Amino acid sequence: MKPTHIKAGLPHMVDVTDKNVTARKATVFTEVIHTGRTIKDVKESLVKASLTSTTATKLLPQFIPMTHPIPFTYIGSETQGLESDAFEIYTTVRANWYTGMEVEGYLGSLLYALTFAAHQDRAFYHFIIRRSMLLYKSGGKSGTLKRQIGKVENIMLSGTKTKPFVSIGKLDPLFITNYPQMAEKDNSYPLIITNTNLYYAKGYIEIGPHVMTITYREIDDNGHYLLMIAPRCDRAVIRTGHNITSLLMEE
Repeated sequence: MKPTHIKAGLPHMVDVTDKNVTARKATVFTEVIHTGRTIKDVKESLVKASLTSTTATKLLPQFIPMTHPIPFTYIGSETQGLESDAFEIYTTVRANWYTGMEVEGYLGSLLYALTFAAHQDRAFYHFIIRRSMLLYKSGGKSGTLKRQIGKVENIMLSGTKTKPFVSIGKLDPLFITNYPQMAEKDNSYPLIITNTNLYYAKGYIEIGPHVMTITYREIDDNGHYLLMIAPRCDRAVIRTGHNITSLLMEE
């Protein structure tokens, strides 16, 4: 793929004159961990985070050359789980415009997280911006893309074509491998898989700190499928309550 902002060896802004204006939307998810430290001045910190996020999102062309200024119709962020030691930020941007605004969504979401953490005094050192990802985008030539966020609620070892393997809030089944095991007493499930177990990749999911590759294999004539998840490490332990992110789907 050729760089879009290089022409004859020189940087240039992409000409969008002939592109159609479409309704566009992007939502970015950012997860913040604060290692059990007590969050204080929540309301004041949220106000400052929102102001910084909105202002910075509008000013992105000043940070990244050759990007187009966007007349936003909406910029906003919501938080979930502030009472826990890992909270989530969902930043959404909208505009009727020629170009996408996914980068603007990332900037707004990450600066929201950073500003909130910066107003926690010494506790700031214990904050970790763990991950940030595009959850949703619509509009433009590439159409609609979406990810889904949930948590592992239970661990099951069976599934069929008509019962989805990955759904919001649940993995069903969480693990089926060539060597199925029962979940341990602490509701965790150790997974040991090598690449020799893989058939064909369908995508990936993220569970807690682990990134898994999903593969499927039909194992009988009744529509039963074998779900295999190969981690990027030799061994992964997944417990209920871990965040899950389904693969990015293109509609």
